[in-house]
Amino acid sequence: MRYTVRLGGGQYEVDVHRTEAGVLSVWVDGEPVDLDMVAVPGGLHVLDGTESETVRIGGEPERLSVAAGALRLAVEVETPRRRARKRRGEIAPQHCITAV
Repeated sequence: MRYTVRLGGGQYEVDVHRTEAGVLSVWVDGEPVDLDMVAVPGGLHVLDGTESETVRIGGEPERLSVAAGALRLAVEVETPRRRARKRRGEIAPQHCITAV
């Protein structure tokens, strides 16, 4: 599944696929991301080499609040279905939120 993610003034294409072994494969802007992630209530526990962080995620699917340690971000996630609806004019521009 490909997502368009907008946060901190940037826009990223994120591809997420589950392998036959059940492992998530994540690519950001065409580059593989080597993270170990485990779902926990309200978010994810992420291990990047020797660094680990619990990432809390809340809000609506297209408009999320993400917190990791002292970092707080507003994030817009656009799915392929939502992109298609916007192209067809089914979603008015005032309903398209971009995080800053």
